[in-house]
Amino acid sequence: MTETATLPQPPAREVAPPVTSTEETRLALDWFKDYCARNNLKSLGHQASVLGYSASTLSRLLADEYGAAPTNFLARVDGLKRRVEAGATVTHAKFVPNRNTRKIAFALDFIRASGGMGHIYGHSGVSKTEGLKAWLRTERNSDSAALVNFSGIGGVVHLLAATAEAIGAKSKGSAAQVFDNILGKLPRGFMLIYDEAGLLLKGVGVVEAIRRLHDLRGCPIMLCSTDRFHERLVQMQYDFEQLLGRCEPFPLAARFPDREVDTLVRTVIESPNDSTLEIARRIANAVKPEGDTMRGRLRSLTGLLALASRIAGRGNVVTSTHFAKALKIRQTAGATDEDMEESR
Repeated sequence: MTETATLPQPPAREVAPPVTSTEETRLALDWFKDYCARNNLKSLGHQASVLGYSASTLSRLLADEYGAAPTNFLARVDGLKRRVEAGATVTHAKFVPNRNTRKIAFALDFIRASGGMGHIYGHSGVSKTEGLKAWLRTERNSDSAALVNFSGIGGVVHLLAATAEAIGAKSKGSAAQVFDNILGKLPRGFMLIYDEAGLLLKGVGVVEAIRRLHDLRGCPIMLCSTDRFHERLVQMQYDFEQLLGRCEPFPLAARFPDREVDTLVRTVIESPNDSTLEIARRIANAVKPEGDTMRGRLRSLTGLLALASRIAGRGNVVTSTHFAKALKIRQTAGATDEDMEESR
């Protein structure tokens, strides 16, 4: 029997254990990777520019080749975190509570607890819709209330169909059938919220349908509209006596104090200068050059902040310079808001 000689094997090469980051660096890297994924930053070059590094340096950091990363990496990630928390890297101004949104939350809580009807009203652009949406975003409220999107087209038939869709009831059929579907599906104590309630004036029957839902099912109902709807209800008191007699009024403020405007600005612009804050206050409160005031321009300010964020670019710090450019673009595009004149 022939034996096969075994060739000597070379000694096994020792493989150095991978260099790992410190726990602090690992947490920073994990957060940064998550940030890039959330913001759809796929390019390594784009990711590197957010922190002010070259692509090769960031590549080594992400590959764990540096071990404990240099202190400036941790500092840069920490700075990025602060900007994200302040809303400086988003393209829309982060929701910031103000006197009106707080009053809206109180009004909704009150009407839901009392089981009654309420009417929130104020000038255009003073956070009515934002306040409603913010209140509905919480799990407790989203499970016990619904926002009904009613276009005003089609009268009572469309109103009932929109209400049915909001609560998951069948929305097809005659007005009587849909009304019965709503009554059968609507849980007792479930709140219905009608934004743009001025559209309900398309006919007395539309408003009466809402009142009957409240009376027959005992569901809390909140109407939200501009001042004009409330004024017209009062003028047409004879037609809407039943509605006015049931609705608790919740008028909203027309002007915002400086501290609330400044807080909104700082969610996007980390360190605004005095000029930016002054312009923002004028826009929010729609101050004319001669000192007169119009009401309801907080929406305009939010739009300008969103535009400033887009100009800065995703992941970059938004500054007063970007805000000034946004203001210039708005003016060049033909904006005629008199509250902008002061900034020219």
